[in-house]
Amino acid sequence: MRLEKAVRAFRKLLEGYAHFEALANQLAMTPFSEKQLGHVINVVLPLPEDEEKHPRLVKARAKVVDTFPGRPSAPR
Repeated sequence: MRLEKAVRAFRKLLEGYAHFEALANQLAMTPFSEKQLGHVINVVLPLPEDEEKHPRLVKARAKVVDTFPGRPSAPR
């Protein structure tokens, strides 16, 4: 009985991963504007509003932009 429940739960998990993969692939193919990209980066990797430099954060933001060909630079 417990083994059957575990098998069902595992199958449900695999179905969820397959659905997530399909959604991720769809999102990866969906074009969006510079403004939308900038907003996403600002939400996911915001720059603190202080006078300090944040080189690691700036580098991480640039890596995100680099995953999208034809994008000039990360928003500052």
